[in-house]
Amino acid sequence: MKAPLLVGLLLITSVISMTFFILQTGKSEFSEENSYIVYADFSDASGIRWKTRVQVNGLDIGRISDIGHHRREDGSLTARVTLRIGDQFTIYKNARVKKAAESLLGDYRLDLLLGDRSTGELQPGGVITEVQSVSDMDAIQGELREIASNVNKVTESLVTVLSGPTAESSIESIIRGIERSMGAIEKTTQLFSENVARNERFVDSILQDVQQVTGTVASATGAEGELFQLAQNLASLSEKLDNIAGQVEVSLVGGDIDNPEDGALRTGVRDLSQSLDNLRRVTDQLTTTDSTIGALLNDRELIEGIEETVSSVGELVGDLSRVKTEVELKSVYEIPFSPNDYEGGIDIQSAIKNTLGVRIVPRPDSYYMFEAVADPRGKQTRTFTSTSSVIGENEAVSTTDVTETAFNDLKFSAQFAKRYNWLTLRFGIIENTGGLGLNLHTLDDQLEFQFDAFDFDRRDPGNNFLSPRIRLSTLFEFYNHLWIQGGWDDPLNTELQTWYLGGMLRFNDEDLKTIMSIAPSPF
Repeated sequence: MKAPLLVGLLLITSVISMTFFILQTGKSEFSEENSYIVYADFSDASGIRWKTRVQVNGLDIGRISDIGHHRREDGSLTARVTLRIGDQFTIYKNARVKKAAESLLGDYRLDLLLGDRSTGELQPGGVITEVQSVSDMDAIQGELREIASNVNKVTESLVTVLSGPTAESSIESIIRGIERSMGAIEKTTQLFSENVARNERFVDSILQDVQQVTGTVASATGAEGELFQLAQNLASLSEKLDNIAGQVEVSLVGGDIDNPEDGALRTGVRDLSQSLDNLRRVTDQLTTTDSTIGALLNDRELIEGIEETVSSVGELVGDLSRVKTEVELKSVYEIPFSPNDYEGGIDIQSAIKNTLGVRIVPRPDSYYMFEAVADPRGKQTRTFTSTSSVIGENEAVSTTDVTETAFNDLKFSAQFAKRYNWLTLRFGIIENTGGLGLNLHTLDDQLEFQFDAFDFDRRDPGNNFLSPRIRLSTLFEFYNHLWIQGGWDDPLNTELQTWYLGGMLRFNDEDLKTIMSIAPSPF
């Protein structure tokens, strides 16, 4: 009698401690007394959940308290999100709110810009009109898909232009036209340089005559006369003309008139001709598959492979951003219906059963569930031992069937679940054996009824078949993340049936982050 009493006291102490821990860690600083409500209409509210954080400059100023459909005046539906904001923060009429991804597991938060004071305050119950429904990560994924599409179009255009006999003839005709044009430019430049050289001698002769005339006028009018000043101006002008003529000469034919090959203009023409030769060699390499870049541009399979790879990466990033994770901690106390007088030899006693479960939720209507179960019933193994003996001339063979039960052993479950409205169907491995189950949801998922059937090939130590193991459970969430559960285990086997009562904690990604932020470091 003392052992069950101690176990009961231990269970009650554990439940009270865990309840106090959940109340302290899950306490919201944005209650109805110190906050007010505003609304925001989203065209796409995927990834936004109840109690999602609302931040300004990376710090929390509120939480999401409700999400639901809202019908506009034109009859269309939109997702109306209710934001509960702390009283110490003031929102103005031109405020802006947008979704922002926090991790690849599908976590989102809402980033809020409070707006400009000059537009006036947004009263409690008002609607924020400037809403960005697409997160930055979703926008980047869209841009990546658009870039991949544009790259594919450009590659196809290059292949069309630079491959095939028609494209080769067009490029060759363009190059021949450029060569003819450069030849004509070269001839024109040569004629121009010759004309400049001839005209330069005439300009020198004229300047000499002008100098003689100005000298005569200066001697006739005196040093202070106006004609003397005019002569000085004309001398300065002639000097400038000499300089200009010299620069033109150097630019056109270089320093040596007899050898004009090193002129700047002729050098530029030669450089342009060499550039055209290089361009012709590059285009030849692009139009042939012998070179690496030509093979890449003409390999259609490689281009399609690159496009498929980019598309697959975009889809993978999109799927990872929608994955969610939930963790369950269960602890129940099982009590048999009747004293343990079962003739089969299976020992059923009052004991505590603990379960640790992880749910991976890739979509809202399906998830994968993995559980580790510390079951006081343990698991059974059967061993057949054959013994032979010789009696006289005859040989006798006897077979012994031994069943061993390992109590308080660890079991594992791995199930796939699919939800249809209020019904969830499950199948897979339940406590080391094949099984199936279903869940019934009601009261906005706060109340669940579970049915499990497994261990269909069960026997007692006497090698007698037993009915499959059936388990009926009821779970109710009486506080945020905290559930109570009770049920009936193994009702088809009268001597083995038990009833149980306990609790469960269920956390999601955001709750785990909150707990980890206040947990002490192990180092």
